[in-house]
Amino acid sequence: MEVAANAALHARLRVIQQLGVDPKQYLKELCYRVEEREALMRAKSRLSVYPFSLRAMEGELEQTIFKSRYRRKDKDFAFVKQEESATWSFTAYDAHLEIAEANLKEGLYRVAKKYLEAVQDYFNQNSIAFLGNAIYAKYHFCLFRYAYLSDLDDPECPYPDRYQAVRAAESQLEEAQKCLDRRLEKYCKLNELPQSNFHPHFHLLSRLYAHQAKLYIFFPAYTREVSRWNSLLKALQLLEKARICAARDGDPTLYAQWSAYQSWCYLMLAYRSEQSQFRDPEFSQDKCIDWAKRLISHALLCYSSTGKTCYQQIKDNGGKVTEDEYDPRHSQSQGPETLATGEPKTRPIVGKKYYESYGKTKVQIVPLIQELSGESGRDAQIYDVQNNMLSLDMSLLKEIRPNDWDSVYLFGSISSIILFAMGMLELCEELQNRQQLLQSIEQKALRMFTYCWAIASDGTERNPDSSFPEDAIVLDRVFEDATFNQSGDLLLRGLYPHRLTQFADLGKIFVAVCKLLLVISDPSVERFYTGEIQQWDEVNESVKTHLAKIVQLMAELRSNNNFPTPETLGQQRYNGHLAEHFKNIEQYFSQLLAQLKSKQLKSLDIIDNRNKIVANIFEIIRGYSDITS
Repeated sequence: MEVAANAALHARLRVIQQLGVDPKQYLKELCYRVEEREALMRAKSRLSVYPFSLRAMEGELEQTIFKSRYRRKDKDFAFVKQEESATWSFTAYDAHLEIAEANLKEGLYRVAKKYLEAVQDYFNQNSIAFLGNAIYAKYHFCLFRYAYLSDLDDPECPYPDRYQAVRAAESQLEEAQKCLDRRLEKYCKLNELPQSNFHPHFHLLSRLYAHQAKLYIFFPAYTREVSRWNSLLKALQLLEKARICAARDGDPTLYAQWSAYQSWCYLMLAYRSEQSQFRDPEFSQDKCIDWAKRLISHALLCYSSTGKTCYQQIKDNGGKVTEDEYDPRHSQSQGPETLATGEPKTRPIVGKKYYESYGKTKVQIVPLIQELSGESGRDAQIYDVQNNMLSLDMSLLKEIRPNDWDSVYLFGSISSIILFAMGMLELCEELQNRQQLLQSIEQKALRMFTYCWAIASDGTERNPDSSFPEDAIVLDRVFEDATFNQSGDLLLRGLYPHRLTQFADLGKIFVAVCKLLLVISDPSVERFYTGEIQQWDEVNESVKTHLAKIVQLMAELRSNNNFPTPETLGQQRYNGHLAEHFKNIEQYFSQLLAQLKSKQLKSLDIIDNRNKIVANIFEIIRGYSDITS
């Protein structure tokens, strides 16, 4: 590696000398490039680690790389070049695409489209020679995500149906594959094939395979593998390639992410194998569940270092006092001290809020965190608004083991994906008796899915106070109080101002599954079925609470428009690409609840109902609607 770097340096110096480039100007431009690269790496860390915010990353990039250079942006995301003849640097294009892709991960496809349109002409009209194949591959990944996330009910959607959207997504991945193939071909011609082992080649390959797998998971009916069984096998095969490439790139976080994906794909295959007429002994239910366990272990091990870093940064920043403070009680824009009726205006007792600035974006500092322990920790979770203290039970998120490298730390945005897979394993694992399954669902699976939903949901909201500068984006963290109908585990949401759009809703779906299974296994429901209770209204209040929460979750999936900031350019909802899936899931739950209340369920056995409901939900998530309740 050192030899290659020295050779490249000497070659560059010879070219500079031969072309007669002004050394001072060259050094000046070189310094710009180094500063830009450092600014990009620093800004990307605002998203990957504390404060876990896309808006913080974007604000910092606007304040550094794009400050009075390259282009400017107005509030409607219209981009104007600073100088028509000025050439963007490689880092500027990379930073611009990073913002676009992060918006797509959050599900904000209209905003991302504006970013992509700003550089579309350049990527379409210029050769790859200047920027290279790697960044062109990233550009096609962004276009893939845009096609993949297409909401067919959006009037701006360019695709008439889902088939065309999936074809367009596949086409972009094929273009990205060509870019990576050309990159490898150049190394072959230069007799420098070993350099393909360097970042980012295998990182990009890993993402390519994982993107392909997503199409086989969520839209198998529109892919080349028509068979339900084969499409799942194809997804597993692609995720295996993605996992191996992530390992070759030396990226433990990406490896953990694809391991978690692959784990719950094995669980889907386990339930599919019981129904398929083409049963393969190599993919029996027991073997699939065993593979899911192994992959979860791999994910936890590989994510430990990243999770520990995120945990430490959250703890280090908790309760920090900065110069950028805001006191809601003394704000000039809070309105008069009396109402129109003459009565005094009541104000909630809220302590001062402190912010950190990232360009024109301000993100509220996380509160001081108190870690609860013991069996009562789960019920004692609370946010003390006045003292800005958050009390959390972290028993499922942190496990200290004798070997530090083996400890579990489930913190950071990506932990939601791992928690989803862990919850799926707790829900699907074959246990010895019904009581064990009930305990596993109530104490682990339900909480893990709740954590997944909370971490992936973007726990911020825009502060509307007019005392802030007009062009400032001020984000307050949202900590929902635990109520009888609201889990205290959702308090975790305010720690993460970033959204992972699919998992925010997938977590909700399986929270509803867990709650329904708890309802079915409730003793009062059994008494209702045996006739000891005559009316459904006589069942336990906990049953009614769970059912009300299920109905609420289904309504949230249907509307899905809880945007934390107004900058959505008219986008109506999140996850419109899965709207038909969610509609079928809501109908399925409605049928199950109707059957439950009319005593039409064939069995109240929790294992039988778990097997049936989970298998059907898996099918609906994959886009199939021909299931029976």
